[in-house]
Amino acid sequence: VGEFDEEDDTYPGSALGQGLRLAAQLLATDLGVRIVHVPMNEDFDTHDDHPGRHPYLLESLDTSLEAFFTDLDNRGLADRVLVMTTSEFGRTARDNASAGLDHGTASVALLAGPVNPGLYGEHPSLDTLDDNDDLIATMGFDQYYATVAEGWFGVPAGDVLAAGATPLDGVFS
Repeated sequence: VGEFDEEDDTYPGSALGQGLRLAAQLLATDLGVRIVHVPMNEDFDTHDDHPGRHPYLLESLDTSLEAFFTDLDNRGLADRVLVMTTSEFGRTARDNASAGLDHGTASVALLAGPVNPGLYGEHPSLDTLDDNDDLIATMGFDQYYATVAEGWFGVPAGDVLAAGATPLDGVFS
């Protein structure tokens, strides 16, 4: 099965960094693990001081993912592992009275690994907001999930999602 490293100082000490370290170790085993869920468990609920807090959160994500992909590359697995991020909500387009951003409608999703780099879908317009002054999402989660289902797992989207979920073209080679 393989040995699990008790400590590896190439990863950040954050919960995400250590979760990704364990994920890399699991993926390197012969256990047949295909999916590992690693929550970030950081406070992205930046109703206060969004400009002061959000850069730290993204730096934590960046350093953890960098360590993970370096580890995968060293293990010869980088071309076989896809990272998929989700968030249950977006943020508002305008600051609130506490220099924060409240819950909004449009969000960001990231696929990292053996994908064709680029922005897929349209960036929400800052000029055209909904009736609550929120961004209007240009793609639904069903399309994001359909892209991964068909492009990565080779499973027809209709087998796991409601009818009509259409994958994005060109994300996977």
